[in-house]
Amino acid sequence: MPDAPPAATTPAVDEIRAVAAREGLHPAAVELEGVRDFLAVFLPAVEELAALLPAGGEGAGPAPLGLA
Repeated sequence: MPDAPPAATTPAVDEIRAVAAREGLHPAAVELEGVRDFLAVFLPAVEELAALLPAGGEGAGPAPLGLA
């Protein structure tokens, strides 16, 4: 069984600020905290969903249409 990828950590506010600045954005401190709070919930949820994927990392795709 392959090793699981390392758990995502929530980036620090300074890291988020740097990414935003590279995109030409300059959010207020309260906005940066909001983004960090969102990522603290979102990143672990994405990891949980990724763990549900079959080996190889690709889902089965949508169910076929029509009669089986």
